[in-house]
Amino acid sequence: MELPGFKVGKKYSMTDVDNWIKEGKYGSFFDFYSSLVIGKHRSDYGRLKQQIDQVPVFDFNSGRYDINLLKSDLFAVIDTDNISVIKNPSYMCIATSNMKISNFVPAGTSYDKYLTTYLGKCKGDDKITCVCGIGKGLFPYEHITSFNVLSQTSIPPQLAFDSKLRGTSITSNENERVKFVWEYYEMKSIKDLLVWYNNLDVVPFIKAIKAQREIFKRFDLDIFADGVSLPGLSEKVMYQTCFNNTQYPDKKPANAFQFPAKRMSGYKSQDAKAKREFGMTLDHLDTAAKPKLSVWIMLLQADR
Repeated sequence: MELPGFKVGKKYSMTDVDNWIKEGKYGSFFDFYSSLVIGKHRSDYGRLKQQIDQVPVFDFNSGRYDINLLKSDLFAVIDTDNISVIKNPSYMCIATSNMKISNFVPAGTSYDKYLTTYLGKCKGDDKITCVCGIGKGLFPYEHITSFNVLSQTSIPPQLAFDSKLRGTSITSNENERVKFVWEYYEMKSIKDLLVWYNNLDVVPFIKAIKAQREIFKRFDLDIFADGVSLPGLSEKVMYQTCFNNTQYPDKKPANAFQFPAKRMSGYKSQDAKAKREFGMTLDHLDTAAKPKLSVWIMLLQADR
């Protein structure tokens, strides 16, 4: 294949392509790919380009406001330090694809239930001293009334974990677990407890997503490319397992609606009893139009 603007006979690697993208010669890998002279593109070129151009952002139960919170981490991951946002007469944009995992699980599934479904329950024999890193942590949401509270150096009391919003409270065993992780990880303030809690929200989440994707790979499906929700993926799995050679059932046109003969005869008998002529005729239309015509004539005469 030919590389426009580059020397013939020299070998290039993906590292070179990455450098060209960082230098601004290409907006993305597919911009580079589209410049190659290798014949026709794949039929799904547009869909693949859209998927690769977007930065996937996975969440379970978040909102649009979370985008502002992850900007700094997002830019650090995709390495935008050496990229100028101004490109020719336009600006470079970073498109994100927000993948809500809650769309790929049954309705009402909690985050904790999602983790236990794909990762199993805690691996340790003692739930208090377990450090397997699977499952949700504990954090006193409503106890944090200001940023200064995060600097407190003492363990929050058990009542601090009560939630008036949810109407829940932690058990004595869960309180003992908080004390254990505080000492085990040598926490100095409530901020360290928040870091531990957030890490348990991210690391097991990534593992659960990978485990879920592996299940659908058995059916040659990518949950984030072949469907936008669990029902769509389930439909594709159904057609693979219920029909031979993944053939969709034949769709035959439905039979036209036949007006019931009994209903028609009933209408005729009603018209006969009322001494009405059955069916709409020109006489009916003329008769119906006469009152309206007379009204218009009267209105025109009144205007004069």
